[in-house]
Amino acid sequence: MSGSRGDRWLRRAVKGERLSVALRFSPTPIRVRALREIWRAGRTGAVPLVPALLQHPAPGVRRAAALVLGHLGGRAHIDTLLGHAISEPTDEARLALAAAAVRLGLPPAEGWTVVASWARRTIATWYGRRDAAAAVGVGPSERARRWLELLDPLSSAVAPDRVRPRAAAEVRPLLMERLRADPEDRPTLLALGAQGHPDDLARLLERLKSDGRRATHAVTTALGHHGDPRSLRVLARAMRAMDVDPGFGFTSRRLAGVALGQLGLPGVGAALRRALETEALEFEGRPGAGLGIQFPVRSALLYALGECGDRAAAQVLAGYLGNTHGSALGGFYLPAMDALVKIGVPGPVVPLLGGDELVVANALGVLGAMGERARVRPFLTDPRPRVAAAARVALGEPPQTGALLSPTPTTT
Repeated sequence: MSGSRGDRWLRRAVKGERLSVALRFSPTPIRVRALREIWRAGRTGAVPLVPALLQHPAPGVRRAAALVLGHLGGRAHIDTLLGHAISEPTDEARLALAAAAVRLGLPPAEGWTVVASWARRTIATWYGRRDAAAAVGVGPSERARRWLELLDPLSSAVAPDRVRPRAAAEVRPLLMERLRADPEDRPTLLALGAQGHPDDLARLLERLKSDGRRATHAVTTALGHHGDPRSLRVLARAMRAMDVDPGFGFTSRRLAGVALGQLGLPGVGAALRRALETEALEFEGRPGAGLGIQFPVRSALLYALGECGDRAAAQVLAGYLGNTHGSALGGFYLPAMDALVKIGVPGPVVPLLGGDELVVANALGVLGAMGERARVRPFLTDPRPRVAAAARVALGEPPQTGALLSPTPTTT
């Protein structure tokens, strides 16, 4: 079911007895849209159905459930939202959960701490402890900007721990007025997307038609912030667009990959995996593909696989744990490790413990971050010094005095 017919069915379902069916048994994209329609229609009577979806396996559903509770819930939902935010492994859903709790009355400093702590996450590697979030572009400064976009985009200079959340009904008209005055105002466009209101999807897509190529990158990013499943086809098409000049193309595919991951739909994982293979074979290795090396599309695609929650991607991601070359970031092992931790599937990682010591060390970092301590502990006495050091770091133990770590990898 698609198009206007699907829209009509969904709105009728939200207003009537079929809502429970839409939320419990529909495909993941429909569940996400049903939740957003609950907010759009102001159906406070449907709120009791929403908290259970904070445990849904799809990050996009958890994100949409947080959106509904943040706007229509009450103080009784704060502890639930906060608890889920603390344990949430994906960046977008954690941001939405913490912001929703703040909207309902949680002190902003407490909500921001939950977001900022994850933005500072590190992981044990062959090279020592590395900043996993910063390596994939979601460090504290980027999260602070997104935090303010969600809660008060009209006061972007305020400290994130002191933000005073504004209602979307108040913010959206002012953002649209700013865009009418200055259509090139990129921060305002991103802030409008971040509000996540279903009615704004058409506005964002219209920018692609009316403004053409010059609006593509900003709108692509805004669509990821918006999170509506209906943007999937547009973003997938941008990620596959290979008939454009290298500079524009690399940036477009990278941004589209990130945005697809932000939708939080595990079903997009197959498209991301195909794009990952195509990028490696056809583009980043070509002569003259300097931009693809400097700003690697594959790093974005690996990150997106973690954000969308594609469990089927774990085997592919595990294959990157020994990749320490091919980009100015020192290879692709770190975004792959971060994505594996988000997915939380140890199976494909465990066999790597019998391989090359660099891969073993990185595998131990992943397993330690997943909480698989029993699998890591035997390596504390491994005769290979750097493997033993990685095991100690993965278990949160101080490294032994004089333990040697090799330098950060460089491009080749």
